[in-house]
Amino acid sequence: MTPAVDGRPQELESAIKNLFLSSLIVVLGTSSAIAEVSFSGYGRFGLFYDEGNDDETRLDQRFRLNLDGRTETDGGVAFAARLRIQSDDKRGGSAGTAGFNAPRFTVAYSGLRLQVGNISGAFDDDETVFYSGYEPGLTEPIAQNSTFQGPIVEYDSTGKGVSGVSLLYKTDNFQIMGNYNGDHDGDTGSEFAKTYEIGAGYDFGPISLAAAYGNQDNGSDEVWYYVLNAFGSVGDLDYSLFFGDDDVGKKTSYGISGRYQVGAVTQIIASFAGGGADDLSEAFGVGVRHDLGAGVSLRGMVGQNEDGDTIADMGAHFNF
Repeated sequence: MTPAVDGRPQELESAIKNLFLSSLIVVLGTSSAIAEVSFSGYGRFGLFYDEGNDDETRLDQRFRLNLDGRTETDGGVAFAARLRIQSDDKRGGSAGTAGFNAPRFTVAYSGLRLQVGNISGAFDDDETVFYSGYEPGLTEPIAQNSTFQGPIVEYDSTGKGVSGVSLLYKTDNFQIMGNYNGDHDGDTGSEFAKTYEIGAGYDFGPISLAAAYGNQDNGSDEVWYYVLNAFGSVGDLDYSLFFGDDDVGKKTSYGISGRYQVGAVTQIIASFAGGGADDLSEAFGVGVRHDLGAGVSLRGMVGQNEDGDTIADMGAHFNF
């Protein structure tokens, strides 16, 4: 359209734009009072060494972004959903591309929490057992459960997850959680077997005791697994004790891990895992974490993995 000599068409267009922008701001402001969307995550980068790899030393890099939406009814029932975007380097050292995982939905009221979709199971959720314990290093390659082979249900950061359901009930001292997912026989290429898990824990103050049991059936094989766990703190030392048995390695496994505060900004973290299947070695590692403030820390470790290979890593981790 050819502008008029007096400029009124431009003024009208500008007025319409301003009205649209003002209306959008009002709508967004009103929506934020009803529901909220938040972003969080972390990044890390550094070096990783594994004498068992063809390329023993490689760059390590990870970017993780959580997208959380939440709203609450007038009666105090909270509804939430999470999507995650994550990118990791490849085993050979090349960079990976980022993509969405499957969503997880949550409904919570008082001490009850129901989750559906890409869930964490009773072992992985850390609401009952402290499954992995304290893990040293930038990439946290060694855990107290490194020789345990139970096929637990885990939240999938880069894929579709199990598409299951979990229910948690907790008080100030007691927690109990169960989860279930089907085998998805109707889905071509499905990798998930029918699984149920249950876990419970009680906080006695100086020490917490917990246990979890799981069963998985893929139609041809059925396996069970369980874990006993104790964890707590003594002065500046946080510790965790682990005992597990599974029908995969058909051997008991055990582990211990801890974190010791050295001064205000430095921690020494160590982990050990033994037992498990006959073809597994003892896994152990010790590392240092130094806090630089604002969610930034320098991390590193050296140790041996369950394959018997010497491993080490070092680098920077920052939260946002």
